[in-house]
Amino acid sequence: MRRGLKDDFLAYVKRNPHANAREIAAALDCHEAYVRSTARRQGIRLASNGRRGRPVTVAPKFSRPRLRIKEFRGTPDQYDALARKVALVDLEHRDCRWPVGDPRDTDFGFCGHIKEPGKPYCAHHQKRSEGVRTPAERSTHRVRP
Repeated sequence: MRRGLKDDFLAYVKRNPHANAREIAAALDCHEAYVRSTARRQGIRLASNGRRGRPVTVAPKFSRPRLRIKEFRGTPDQYDALARKVALVDLEHRDCRWPVGDPRDTDFGFCGHIKEPGKPYCAHHQKRSEGVRTPAERSTHRVRP
């Protein structure tokens, strides 16, 4: 990708609020997938490729509630009831990946709270995944190559 493409994208969208991803990609000489992903990351909703005339709307970035729960004093089921149930395709790099619910159900999702740095889960789920043993006890059960 060339430098400044994101700035060009933002300027083009501001000038042409009714443009769809295909038109923007053709004007900027880039892939449609880049246009869609950049729009999603910036919180911009593009007009669909099939219909013209629907204006671009800008959603507030990170409009979903973000919770960082360090110490939760309830049952695991109560904590899972607080989960955002984020779909797999909507997970961001800072979202907790703890599965909530049955994967066969329509309301299945992932926790979505802010995860601990360097870990895949939020503080509560990280603690649940490790169990109550000490780190030394956990390391004795690992299979070493």
